Amino acid sequence: MKLNLSWLTLYFCGGIIFTHFIRISFWFVYAFAFILLIACLFFMSRDSIFKILLPCLAFSLGALLLKNTYILPKSHISKYIFYKNNTIYTIKGFINNQPALKEKRNSFIFATQELQFNSANHKCSGDILVYLKEIKDLSYGEALILRGSIHKPFKLYSNNI
Repeated sequence: MKLNLSWLTLYFCGGIIFTHFIRISFWFVYAFAFILLIACLFFMSRDSIFKILLPCLAFSLGALLLKNTYILPKSHISKYIFYKNNTIYTIKGFINNQPALKEKRNSFIFATQELQFNSANHKCSGDILVYLKEIKDLSYGEALILRGSIHKPFKLYSNNI
């Protein structure tokens, strides 16, 4: 049986799906993938062992890819926002997509640069979805300072962060 790229792609996707449902540490997956990579390089001349290790490596690389997407920078805005929160925030940033007018309100993605609450300023990064009740003529890339409440969206299940 010849191991071709389509099978490796399926193993890679399987690693992504598996990691989505199972809680595993990023560093565990990283170490496992590194060990498999070294083993693949070492056993490359032994065809039977290599054909077992290579799909395992593809699976672990898929898992590692998904775990890496869960890692956020220390200054990410989600570190400052909580689920049940009535704090008024002031956010400086710019519009990161074309604003849409829907149901008598503007909505757009806002790229954050600075966050202020409780009389303290914090440099931050990350995108938030903004809804403005006022109908204004806004455009992509426009710098704004917004003031209002922020909350995280409700999650039906916890993901593997």
